[in-house]
This record gives sequence, structure tokens and C-alpha cells, in this order.
Amino acid sequence: MVISKWFVLLSKKQKKAILKNEMKNVRCQLVNSLRDDNHKKRDELLNIYELLLVEFKSL
Repeated sequence: MVISKWFVLLSKKQKKAILKNEMKNVRCQLVNSLRDDNHKKRDELLNIYELLLVEFKSL
């Protein structure tokens, strides 16, 4: 997910909802990559999840 310019215009509640949904999607993809033993995809998803988590905590 790329946080676009409109993201800053949303309320804190809306931002949290969007980030929670994206984190859930990334977690599901991460589980699939672990099941498929896809290390490259796993690392990519972990980086994305970390960025989303940092953004979520900063709200």
C-alpha cells in the first residue's frame, strides 16, 4: 500500500481503519508465503508490515 496524499486528510479513526485492514491483508499474504516457502515474498511482506505498524503506532 502506498500512502497517498489524500491519506493525511482523513480522520484519525479512518486512518486506523485503513491501516488495520491493510495489516490484515499483509498478514494473510505473509501466511501464504510461509506456507509456500517463498522467502523473497516473505521478506518483502515483513518490510511492508513493519512500515504499516510504525504508521499505525504513530497515530
